[in-house]
Amino acid sequence: MSDVTPRHATPRGTRTVALPGRVRPPGMAASVC
Repeated sequence: MSDVTPRHATPRGTRTVALPGRVRPPGMAASVC
């Protein structure tokens, strides 16, 4: 979760992505972004 927050640059985007469940796969979330 820590790695995803700085990559999104915005905490709002990270929370929105966490709702759908994209935070589970950090590798896929980074690729989508």
